[in-house]
Amino acid sequence: MKILYCGSPKIACDALEILSMCEEIQIGGVLTNPATPQKRGKVLQDTAVFQTAQKIRETRGMDFSIWTPEKLDENFCSQIRDENFDLLVCFAYGKIFKKAFLDLFALGGINFHPSLLPRHRGPSPIPAAIMARDEKTGVTVQRLAEKMDSGNILLQKEFPLNGTETAETVMDSVAKMAGDCLVEVILQLKNGTQTEIPQNDDEATFCHLLTRDDAKINWDKSAKEIDGQIRGLNPAPVAFTSLKDRLLFIHDSAIFHGGDAMLAGKRPGEIVAFDKKNGVVIKTGDGAIAAKTLQWQQKNPLNFRDFANGNTGILGEILGDIPGEYID
Repeated sequence: MKILYCGSPKIACDALEILSMCEEIQIGGVLTNPATPQKRGKVLQDTAVFQTAQKIRETRGMDFSIWTPEKLDENFCSQIRDENFDLLVCFAYGKIFKKAFLDLFALGGINFHPSLLPRHRGPSPIPAAIMARDEKTGVTVQRLAEKMDSGNILLQKEFPLNGTETAETVMDSVAKMAGDCLVEVILQLKNGTQTEIPQNDDEATFCHLLTRDDAKINWDKSAKEIDGQIRGLNPAPVAFTSLKDRLLFIHDSAIFHGGDAMLAGKRPGEIVAFDKKNGVVIKTGDGAIAAKTLQWQQKNPLNFRDFANGNTGILGEILGDIPGEYID
């Protein structure tokens, strides 16, 4: 089974490694996004998938092309046509494939999507599940279709969410699942034993590409909403607020239970206490959160104990709107 693997970020690297070790699967090529400038610099950096593919070629002596086109134009399509691929395998590539491109593959294309489709179709399903405080999420291998994340389901596995995860920890789990899931489906397609279940579009929910605006904390919201936002936006874009003209990032948190008397009369956004066990307690519109990892702009992240030791004077202050310029 000769495949073209396409993906770009780190989360898609483990699957490429596992696929490359399966004797019944041939990595015929890798498609990834072009190199981009490093943050605050001009040096171009290849995608994580590009780097992994290059390592596989060098360490195992495998011979396949790595493509990084800006567009999937006719010139690129002609190159793919000449390769006679059996299957397109996609995980976090970030572009929608047109029918003309999918038709270049004898068995079409499949996509690994980290949600229980049709829930959370779109580019940020893991943060979406955490911010929605879903009790479970999972992964889906689906047929690639012209409409985003709408293809028939070939495999689906679920796992619980306990309300303490960050997007980063869920991404790590998903990355480890992806390779085995894709191998299972690819071998089913090879043997003609796959089962396909159409999605119910009426049950579909959608998520969007996350931006800086999604990361601004509104302290009038409930503790559940803000906690989900903080954990769902770790590692990026990190949730933020401000205090005395300084930007403050919050990387991790938990809902603060108890302390009703402590919260009485406090305003949303007020730093209520430095709890030695739970974190920096901050009042919200309904309840409170305990911030566990905090970071002043252009400083290193600190656990809440170290942060509290160095910032005793902020107790009772109100976190609020973002003043001045937000500098990454």
